Order: sequence, then structure tokens, then C-alpha cells
Amino acid sequence: MGDIIHALPVLATLRKHYPKAEIAWIVKNKFSDLLVGNPELTEIISFDSNNFLQLIKTLRKKKFDVALDLQGLFRSGILAYFSKASHRIGFSKVSSRELSWMFYNHRVTPPQKAVHVVDKNLSLLEPLGISKYTYDFKIPISTQDLIFAKEFFASRKLVPKRDKIIMLNPGAGWPTKRWPAEKFIRLADKLTGEINSKVIMSWGPQEKEIIENIKNNMNNRITIMPQSTIKQLGAIIRRCDLFVGSDTGPTHLAAALEIPVVGLYGPSDPKRNGPYATKNIIIQKDISCASCWKRECNKIDCMKNISVDEVFEACVELI
Repeated sequence: MGDIIHALPVLATLRKHYPKAEIAWIVKNKFSDLLVGNPELTEIISFDSNNFLQLIKTLRKKKFDVALDLQGLFRSGILAYFSKASHRIGFSKVSSRELSWMFYNHRVTPPQKAVHVVDKNLSLLEPLGISKYTYDFKIPISTQDLIFAKEFFASRKLVPKRDKIIMLNPGAGWPTKRWPAEKFIRLADKLTGEINSKVIMSWGPQEKEIIENIKNNMNNRITIMPQSTIKQLGAIIRRCDLFVGSDTGPTHLAAALEIPVVGLYGPSDPKRNGPYATKNIIIQKDISCASCWKRECNKIDCMKNISVDEVFEACVELI
């Protein structure tokens, strides 16, 4: 989800420079909703892991001129190759995460100043002669999604603009990126008790156990999000005053929707993967193993050492 959001400025820039081009985006089924309704796209090609070979067959029938691989994985490199595009653009060997570079005939090493993944992605446009970028994170929210959000707020007696509404997101794809659930509970208690904020807890399909633990230990003043689609989540985030989360999809969704973010970082590097172009405060402990990019760790001190008080102070500063 975060990778898709970080790639949106590439789409916006392509559309700016090639207003009549047909632009397709290959995306996993579970994230395709993020792109539905985007006026800059001609086609969304969605897939899941079970139909990868069918996806390759589909691509072989298309007549693409250019394939841009922003993912930089072996699998995405294969897709670029089988697109049969005459120009296959991706990251160079020194910039690739896997062996994807073998499948390109245009290999780009991002300039040293391109530190954030958004800027690295945009550097892939260099073989097309593009050096002026459009930093637009367009995420179309439908009328139905807005109605969902409106009804959610009304049912919880939450009034945007009148109430200070803060969303907390305790989940993350990697266990090492998660701030302890008990600290989220204590933070929520401080936000509701000391500055009279209204707190919403968000969660994803893989985070039911985390949210059940929080639900069983929280006070009654905290609102738990219902299960929702990505766009429904976005519609609710848009009505919040602040978002608190680690390096995970909803955090980048909040940043794309220009909501102030308190980002909690440990194993990933906020200079590369932090909230982009929004009002934010990043908290990362200065320890030797910070930004190690490990998905597993016996200690996870980088996240555990972030205190409730410093996150609370960051929330107060931004709100």
C-alpha cells in the first residue's frame, strides 16, 4: 500500500508529459481499490499470487512501448520483461533490492540527492527525458466512501472541526515496525484525558488479534474502527486532525491526504520511507541498530524505547 502511494507522483508526472498516453498499472487485487477512479490511469491490471502465469499471458498480448518497474523485485522485473515493451526501465544493479536489473534495457542509478523512495521512483523517468516532476498523490474518494465516513462519525457522535480527532494505527506489516499495543493504550488515555481529544483506533485484516487486545484493555472513550476498505479508511482519515502510526500503509495514506502525521520509526529509515511532503514529526531512537531493515528481532528496542510521553508531546505540538 505504501509502495503504491509513493509511486503516485510518477503517474501524475507521466500524465502531465504524455496527456494522450495509455497508462496501465499492474497491482495486487487487495490494493487495486487505491487506484480505482484515478483519472490519470487508462487501465488497472490486477492480479493475485495464484494467477501470476495468467498475468504474464495477459501482458504478452498487450503492446506496451514502455515498462517502468518501480517495485524493483525479481517478480516485477519478470513482468517488465514479459510486457515486451521496447523500453524497460528500472533500477540499476547497485540500486535494486533483488536481481530485477537483469530484465531492463534502461538501468537508472538515482542521484545522491534522491534519498526518499518517492524521489528515487521519479528518477526512473530520466530515460524518457523527464526532469520536471508533478508531486501529486491523487487518491480518489468516492461519494459512497464519504457517506460511510459521515455515518461512522455520526454513529460515534464525533464532530469534525469541533472535536480534536486523532487516529492511532497500532498495526504494521512487520512485527519489528510495531510500537507495543500497551503503549498505544496509554497514549490514547493521555490524549482523551489530558487534552480532551477523541481517539479512533484503526486496524487491518491481519491485525485482529492486536485490536482485540487493545479493545479488552482500553477505556470506553476510545472508538474502534469497523472493518473497512482502503478508500473508506481514507475517507475517515480525511476528517481527522492527526494520525499516529509506524512505517505502514495507513501512515502513508494519511500523509498523501495531507493529514499531519506522528511517525514512529525503528527498523526502517524515515529519510527513505518517512511521510512525504506533509506536516509531520518523526520519532526514532538514536541507537546503533536503528534502520536495520530487519523483519525479525528478539529485542525490537528501537520501537520499545519510544516513550508514551514523547509521542504525546509530538501530538500536542502538531495538533
